[in-house]
Amino acid sequence: MKKNYLFLILCMILINIGLVNAEELNINPTNYYFHRLSPNDDFSDRYKNYDINGNTAYCIEPGLHEGQTYKVGSWENVNLSDDVKEKIKLYSYYGYDYSGHKTTKYRAATQSLIWKSIMGTGSTVTFSSELFGRGTIWDVKDEENKINELVLNHKKVPEFDLSDFYYVGEKIALKDKNEVLKSFNVETEAESSVRGSTLYITPQKTGKLTVTFKKIMDYKNNYIIYESNGYQTMFSPGNIDDVINKIELNIKGGTITINKTDEDKKPLSNVEFSLYANEQIGTFKKGDLVYSGKTNDLGILIINDLFPGEYILKEIKCPEGYIKDEKDHTIKLKVKDNELNYKIDLVNKKEKKIVLKDVPKTSLNFIEYLLMRVGLI
Repeated sequence: MKKNYLFLILCMILINIGLVNAEELNINPTNYYFHRLSPNDDFSDRYKNYDINGNTAYCIEPGLHEGQTYKVGSWENVNLSDDVKEKIKLYSYYGYDYSGHKTTKYRAATQSLIWKSIMGTGSTVTFSSELFGRGTIWDVKDEENKINELVLNHKKVPEFDLSDFYYVGEKIALKDKNEVLKSFNVETEAESSVRGSTLYITPQKTGKLTVTFKKIMDYKNNYIIYESNGYQTMFSPGNIDDVINKIELNIKGGTITINKTDEDKKPLSNVEFSLYANEQIGTFKKGDLVYSGKTNDLGILIINDLFPGEYILKEIKCPEGYIKDEKDHTIKLKVKDNELNYKIDLVNKKEKKIVLKDVPKTSLNFIEYLLMRVGLI
């Protein structure tokens, strides 16, 4: 007796758990009738709109009656091919609940497309004021065509004509040939913006720049499959699998090449230079030190990975026996003929040495000697 009592309590608990998790199907009959026709189906009935827990729901098991209460299920219990399941997800996603589609015709068109994908090739679904397509036809073909167009373009991603390389700091304009850019979020470490079908990017460093495009989802929730034992399964639309695409841009920097020689064209090594920003360039403010270095054995100093902009080049130290160049050299580094290069040739003069020979020993004669040497007497 005690065992039977405990068993009844356990059954009541399980039943209550099931009721708590169950959702009620809300059925809203319309003034129209549907007619489903396929090699295996010729059926007509009043067309109804379905909602479960406030979510739009569609019939995905035509031929079975609706249940009263439903629970969340899974695709594993739905006897449909993966291809048909994918179509159901897409048709419901771009159907009635999609942005701009909140009309009764779009709702009927969505259910029609779902049924036809399940029934297969050659099947038809019509809506009218009477059973089996009689009376006045309620035409939803335009809505079906618009949903179909969105479904066909679902996996279309932005496509661009890319150059072999781009320069750091230069604003890049990429035009989307597929004109779907507005439907995607753009993720990249560079500064970027979108205007219409054009993506603008300003890279801030050299190397490979990855740009990721992720399709914007129109729903706040994911799709849901609802089951009711012995009755038709329902499908509620929501976000589906992500559509993601990536491109890589090759970002190069500008180059300043310094060629240092003496008056006899002899290369001068170990000449020290400093390069300063003469305006805001990237992260450098005006007056900031950008680079310091020395010429090599060939008298060459190459400064790479530079942003376009205006710089000041200063000579800091030169070899012994030469006169240091005190001039500040203004360098305007900008793209020309698809190149971001600047070359400058600089010359150091040798120091002049005064050789004193036959110098008079008296002070007066020495002064006369110096004046004569410099040409004053």
